[in-house]
Amino acid sequence: MRISLVIAALAAIAVSMVHIRRSETRTSYQIQQLQVDQIYLRRKLYDQQVDLGRLIAPWQVRERMGKLDVRLTSRVIAPPAVAHRLSAETPDGRHH
Repeated sequence: MRISLVIAALAAIAVSMVHIRRSETRTSYQIQQLQVDQIYLRRKLYDQQVDLGRLIAPWQVRERMGKLDVRLTSRVIAPPAVAHRLSAETPDGRHH
């Protein structure tokens, strides 16, 4: 009777160890897959950053603007002058 209890306990321990090792192996595989995905996404991000840097480079902007026939002006258009309320003229042309 005692021996059968020991055998059953050892069998239960063996089954649980197999289950734990399978879980560990599965988890290691998932970690490796996630690391591969991370490397792929980092490369993709780097490529997108390079593309963005190329798109916003001044020479590229000028080239695209030339293709689209967009002209920039160098003159600054100032907003209309605003008179101070104390120096405003009255309706009859007099100053305050």
